Amino acid sequence: MDLTNLKYLIVGSGFFGSVIAERIANDRKERVLIIDKRDHFGGNSTSEIDCETGIEYHKYGTHIFHTSSEKVWNYVNKFTSFNGYRHQVLSMYRNKVYQMPINLETINSFYGTRNKFKTIRGR
Repeated sequence: MDLTNLKYLIVGSGFFGSVIAERIANDRKERVLIIDKRDHFGGNSTSEIDCETGIEYHKYGTHIFHTSSEKVWNYVNKFTSFNGYRHQVLSMYRNKVYQMPINLETINSFYGTRNKFKTIRGR
């Protein structure tokens, strides 16, 4: 490997290291060397395909990527695709299931009431 004129060395290829290396390479047009003790990029967020079933799984446990930034969402989608997922947290009390975190639906369900609040329009 020719390290002549190499200005940047990134140690670790998780999200941070990978993004910094990509930005330096593409925005600054500089050579970057990334080193990592693992044989893959992505840090703990990497996934693999099970040879027997063909099912994709997370090697280091499930990870959920979420952002409210359209700019971030568009950036990461240049490099990967995502499975649709909707996260919902539920709890159980006295054999009844409730929404978490606590919201108006949780309160109404717990007390057996209906939503008595009306939306005031035009304000």
